[in-house]
Amino acid sequence: MSDTRSQAGRSSAASGRGGADPASRPSAGGRPQRDLRDRPFALRLQRACDENAQVPAYNHGRQAWVRHQLEHRFGTRVSNETVSKWFTGVARPRPDKIRLLAQLLEVDEAWLALGGALEVDYRERKIRNAMASGAVNLVAGLIQMSGGHPAFPEENDACAGRGARIDLYAIIAGAHYVLHVTLAEAQGDGRYRFLVPYGHEDRTVIGVVRKEPLSCDLLKLPSDLVDTHGLRRGAHIEVTVQTPDVLTASGYASGSDIWPRITTFAERL
Repeated sequence: MSDTRSQAGRSSAASGRGGADPASRPSAGGRPQRDLRDRPFALRLQRACDENAQVPAYNHGRQAWVRHQLEHRFGTRVSNETVSKWFTGVARPRPDKIRLLAQLLEVDEAWLALGGALEVDYRERKIRNAMASGAVNLVAGLIQMSGGHPAFPEENDACAGRGARIDLYAIIAGAHYVLHVTLAEAQGDGRYRFLVPYGHEDRTVIGVVRKEPLSCDLLKLPSDLVDTHGLRRGAHIEVTVQTPDVLTASGYASGSDIWPRITTFAERL
């Protein structure tokens, strides 16, 4: 019994000698490895989830949803424990994982990784998300009123979960379309900005410009013009257009290129 107490005492003294950090652990090279703790990152991660309408609420499967989406959309597997550490600030994701999280949650990668001021505050983001959903419903209603057949993707739609987000499927004048709808953000001086997701080449992208409370213009955003005039920003491609000038132009323009207007859904796009 005395030998056991003596060994336990020596072991305890050895572990406390030199004020060793209990959070550190020896590596193969003999140097202690520390968990990369980052509470501010965890708070930004939670905020990005709060402001994304697709993410489950806190304590309602949020972490499981993030883990599943990373694997389902990007082919990246992470453990439940790892995701839990990200959300609690015990560990910080590697840069490649932060990049995927930014794309998944539709936030700026630099903000998620480093912090700083967000482009808009929480309340404005909530309002904007609601307006974006309204733009999708508007397009669906106009397609239906024009004799077309819109359909929203199912939650388990594998195609809608990969690459660019799919907002609608539609049959218009006998042709089948995969649609992404993006609501323009007013930039002042007659300029509007669209955010187009990566993978837009396989979708028909429709831009909605809200001019008045009950008046909108619809634009078709062809992939070649998006590639020509778009700027890569985080998880999206940013496209800025200028409103028509009745004296010099016949439509919304970027440089010398005019973006096609959609005036009916009774004809093919």
